[in-house]
Amino acid sequence: DFEPDMLNLAVDRQGQVWFQKKLISLPALGLVLSNRFRVDTNLPVYISGDRATLHGAMTRVYEVVRNAGVQKVAFAMAEKQTQGTP
Repeated sequence: DFEPDMLNLAVDRQGQVWFQKKLISLPALGLVLSNRFRVDTNLPVYISGDRATLHGAMTRVYEVVRNAGVQKVAFAMAEKQTQGTP
């Protein structure tokens, strides 16, 4: 399971992004990340997907994370479909 101080994001095969088991848009995600990063500049982010998640979808999420200033980013790919839970 995941560390509580780490932000966990899941990207499904439709390219939808899930944060804390809730669907979130990329602009809203950017705002959340920016606010969290201001509080903790060592904020770690974990981005997960499954085999059917497109590379482009993961890249778009990564760009939002990096644009918010986050430096600590990890990726994981699961064998089965991600449905709102990393």
